[in-house]
Amino acid sequence: MIAILAAMISLLMIQAALAQQASPCHPDDIGITVCPSGKVDLRVIRGTLSPKQRYGIAWNTKEGRSGRDYELFSGEAKTRYAGGDADTFLVRLTDGKSLVKLKGVHPGDKARYNHQTQRAIWSPDEAWLIAVNDSKWATDNADVYRIGRDSVSDPLDLLPLCEVAERRSFKSAGRKVQIDKFQQ
Repeated sequence: MIAILAAMISLLMIQAALAQQASPCHPDDIGITVCPSGKVDLRVIRGTLSPKQRYGIAWNTKEGRSGRDYELFSGEAKTRYAGGDADTFLVRLTDGKSLVKLKGVHPGDKARYNHQTQRAIWSPDEAWLIAVNDSKWATDNADVYRIGRDSVSDPLDLLPLCEVAERRSFKSAGRKVQIDKFQQ
């Protein structure tokens, strides 16, 4: 009985080790998680990992370029700067698969560059993601995604819903505000 139990535990440990090895994602020379994807690399933006670290939001390098081809920012944590806006993707880190191209863009590994911010708000079970891109004076994108086993929903744009809620709140408070001039 003990031999069978030991064999089962060994088999489970081997399966777990193989599952970890199956992922092509790996930390680069400055500690950023990189997932090779064809002729580009997907670089996970700091602070966007899901609670169980199975998913992250990543920006893509240009075709044929690696992180070392981009400007290095030193500081508390080293990061790479794309020099301009790069597309963003939801990446499953267990296998390195890009699940969906997100609506937002971002210029590098850090979550915040000057007035541009990439935020990821996750449900505890990692089934829901709210991806928010802020710039200096506005929220450019605020989209909700439902993450299934092998699929991701189309984005639900929260901005129109928030605008309706703002208008309703100001109206019920008896305040007149030019929402079109100041909406976020």
